[in-house]
Amino acid sequence: TSVSALLVPMINHRMERLLGSKEKNVARSNHYVIVGDSSLARNTYKELHARDQQVTFVLSAPPKSAGEDQDVIVGDGSDLEVLRRADAHDAKAVLALSDDDSENAFVVMAAKELSESLKTVAVGKDGRNMARVKSVHPDVIIAPPVLGGGLLAKGPSGETVKRDLLMQQIMTVSGEREATP
Repeated sequence: TSVSALLVPMINHRMERLLGSKEKNVARSNHYVIVGDSSLARNTYKELHARDQQVTFVLSAPPKSAGEDQDVIVGDGSDLEVLRRADAHDAKAVLALSDDDSENAFVVMAAKELSESLKTVAVGKDGRNMARVKSVHPDVIIAPPVLGGGLLAKGPSGETVKRDLLMQQIMTVSGEREATP
């Protein structure tokens, strides 16, 4: 039992390093850092990759499947050291795209601590949390559920959806207006 208690964690750690880590030793600059493993994060990666943009993922756990060309850092995206390993200070932007609003807020806070001039994007899933997410001053807040709710309310009632209002609701720029839940 004593030997197992010592060896099992060591073997697990070694196996995790050998099998799980997709971390590359590459020079990164002028890239995007995506924090989170949500469907929005994966779709954003696909779109950026299709535009030949360099993307580094920061994931809390090793991915189950990642392409050979994916650059993945495993760690907490709100940890400054993890963001440094992802070279976030040299990135075009840090995109906090997790399904957890509080995690996204902490990622933005860490990114701003790393570099005040770093562009940040946060996704807000719950309209009740928008004020809190906004309080960490991301450059852009994207709130798909808020947008979807507004569109679904307008459609059946016969209201017209104006293009400018739609764009304003899709991308709420921090400081410009309050998000409506």
